[in-house]
Amino acid sequence: PAQAAVMAAMSADRVVKYIAVARLSDHVIACSHVQQADPTVNYDERVEAVLKRGKWGSVSSHLLIHDGSNAIHLVTGTDKRVYFCITSSSYPQRFVVPSGSGSSDKPTLLGEVRSMVEGPEFADLSLTCGRQGLGRTARGRLAKIAATFNNLEEIDSMTRVRGKLDEVKGAMSENISLALNNLDAAKDAEERSAGLRESADRFKRDARTVEHTMRCRAWKWNALIALLIIGVLCAIIIPIAVNAS
Repeated sequence: PAQAAVMAAMSADRVVKYIAVARLSDHVIACSHVQQADPTVNYDERVEAVLKRGKWGSVSSHLLIHDGSNAIHLVTGTDKRVYFCITSSSYPQRFVVPSGSGSSDKPTLLGEVRSMVEGPEFADLSLTCGRQGLGRTARGRLAKIAATFNNLEEIDSMTRVRGKLDEVKGAMSENISLALNNLDAAKDAEERSAGLRESADRFKRDARTVEHTMRCRAWKWNALIALLIIGVLCAIIIPIAVNAS
């Protein structure tokens, strides 16, 4: 249970929530997909607000906006296409866009989205369609990309190793907790046993005291009865002896 809780906490804290493809020229969102809904946030409205106020220079430039518990990533493509991704703030940036100035052989989320949209199937349509005009096929592919990059252990060996380490840490923590609980239970049992031994010793001492008291009392009664018998015998025998003499 502890291991499952650790892994669930990790997964809940590092998620892709939203992906969108838009145009900077007319601020139209050509396609979007919500992977994890948030009742307090309208992702489309956030993206439109960023589109209306933003101007970016070179193609493939990356912009990161921190928005409370979320991180908004955007990358510009050719012909004023803009690719958005909203993740949890702790989601590793290296999986969204290539880190550093050099290119990376590892796939990135927005890199995959850009390759899809600027490929032959959607390149022309993405420049002319209306809102959500790329259709179900494009949304389905965005959903697949989001699901892929939500499973970091499948795409990154470092994350897999970290996950295994967290599992081991969780197991060790659980075992240590069980050992401490067992130690506390043994200590409580020992204390109860010591208490029982002390109570037994006290009972024995009290029993000996009562036994001695009762024995002394019996001796006193026996002595009184003996004296009484002796007195009665003396009262009978002495007058008879006097008369006989």
